[in-house]
Amino acid sequence: MDECDERNSREQLIDKLYEVQASTDLRLLFTSRFISEIMERFQPSPRLEVIAKKEDVICFVTGQISRLPKCIQRDEELKHAVGKKIVEAVDGM
Repeated sequence: MDECDERNSREQLIDKLYEVQASTDLRLLFTSRFISEIMERFQPSPRLEVIAKKEDVICFVTGQISRLPKCIQRDEELKHAVGKKIVEAVDGM
């Protein structure tokens, strides 16, 4: 839900999906980062927090290093610094 461009569009989408769910046997799963206005909207619904372990993020980032520009891949210190910053920026997301 946090990928919707505008708050109004997100609200309209949620409203419409709830309408469809109420009139059918549809089951929905919404995913989002922890944004208070989104969390409030789903307050009565069950919630499951999924947080990546730092080790898992490191493993994923290490596997993606080959996708970085060659100028970064050739410089071990820079490659390590970029990987470290990405892991820090992800913060369990």
